[in-house]
Amino acid sequence: MRRPVVRKVLVKPIGRGDLSGFKPQIGDLKILDTTKSSLKLQAKVNMTNPTEYSAHVPYINIHILHNDTLVGHATAQDIHVVPGNNTNLLVEALWSPLDLGGRNGSEVGRNLLSQYISGLNTTLTLKTHKSTIPSQPALGRALSSLEVVVDAPKLSAPQIPGDGGNDGGEDGDGSAPRFIKDATVLSALLALP
Repeated sequence: MRRPVVRKVLVKPIGRGDLSGFKPQIGDLKILDTTKSSLKLQAKVNMTNPTEYSAHVPYINIHILHNDTLVGHATAQDIHVVPGNNTNLLVEALWSPLDLGGRNGSEVGRNLLSQYISGLNTTLTLKTHKSTIPSQPALGRALSSLEVVVDAPKLSAPQIPGDGGNDGGEDGDGSAPRFIKDATVLSALLALP
């Protein structure tokens, strides 16, 4: 009977013990579905892998928090991560503070949306958990001490040339917040049919 070979593999640590080099950027945000209290979103993520390791990730799920309250989770499937820049990684997210955040979730979610619609800089915290990689719960728990803080991605209506919006024309700075239009679009998306 053959005995399995046991061998130690040394893996270099990630930088300074944090994920500061990770630097995810979220773009091309689309709303896929809505309910009375949730949004299902799709985004393309660009990120930097600060390590020298590549990995194929069949499934990963990461919690999305705001003020230490769970407001959603993001899932990616069948992605390949290489050292350095990784672009256009397809990620789906569920924003559901009422269902995921417990008693405090609804209030935290409302406050975050209010700040977001008002054009304030808002951030979200990404954090692993025991089911981040279902086949490796210990790894998810071990990595949960590391957090990545990202700016909330901007969501606005498609630009229509000559619509009088902030398209760099006479209405002002094209980078300024579009409070009325963004608030109208977001509230329309969250309204019941």
